Amino acid sequence: MPETVDCLLCGANRTQAEREFSRFLRLPPDLQIVRCGACQMIYMSPRPLEDEMAEYYANVETYSPEAQVKHQEPLVPCYDALLGKVARHRSPGTLLDVGCGVGVFLKRAAEAGWDVAGTEGSPLLADFASQYTGRRVYSCTDLREAEIEPGTLDVITFLHVLEHVSDPVDTLRTAVSLLRPGGLVVGQVPNQYLDAWARLPVVRGHVSRMSEKTKTNLHHLAFFTPSTFKHLFEEAGLIVEYESTYALSNRRHMASSRFPLLSWPKRGLYSLSGPLGFGPVIELYGRAPA
Repeated sequence: MPETVDCLLCGANRTQAEREFSRFLRLPPDLQIVRCGACQMIYMSPRPLEDEMAEYYANVETYSPEAQVKHQEPLVPCYDALLGKVARHRSPGTLLDVGCGVGVFLKRAAEAGWDVAGTEGSPLLADFASQYTGRRVYSCTDLREAEIEPGTLDVITFLHVLEHVSDPVDTLRTAVSLLRPGGLVVGQVPNQYLDAWARLPVVRGHVSRMSEKTKTNLHHLAFFTPSTFKHLFEEAGLIVEYESTYALSNRRHMASSRFPLLSWPKRGLYSLSGPLGFGPVIELYGRAPA
């Protein structure tokens, strides 16, 4: 039975139903997307219970090791660019990648000189990532379950993870406790620009085609904008020192297979979207107090 929850960001219980967006995501009638009346956070409530979410991930083809490798390997140039930016904020040291999947980013970070470890909620993916990287990967959904001493990490990365967790504020606060003074949290999430663009036929059609693969979109529990994502970091006690939105440079994410002639205009829109603040990906770096 679905559970109803208060705002994932501020804890308020004043909400407005986002019915059009719920239909857009093809949610079943007992689940819905709502907007907090206090802080404008968008999230799912009612939502599936945690054991139901675990079963969902275990049975969705896109979360198999083979599918994850196929998804992550083309992103290597993006991962390398990210590691270059992170190194300008924190010299290579200890790095934990939360929700590391099959470990492609983890492996690139190790090759760039970081002493790495990962966490992964799926035991199957965690085992795969450990073998793929040769590094320690904790099979857990709660950072408290990982055998990591507080105050021992330099950087913790959450790459498209925080939109999946049931309590993002608590997750980030736990992460902060694992950092050395002045350590860094790097977060990436989808930008909820789709909320504004959902009425555009080209966007609606693209997401509908994505939805056909899983029938419904249960895996995101939170939907961030640049302002709510920054609020999340500040709520966890982090000092935001870098914030950006951008489009993935990987052509696979920008090309239109059904309408090849639209691929170049689409790439042009993507290149402009980041500087204008509605790029598909939000990226924030938060510094732990020294």
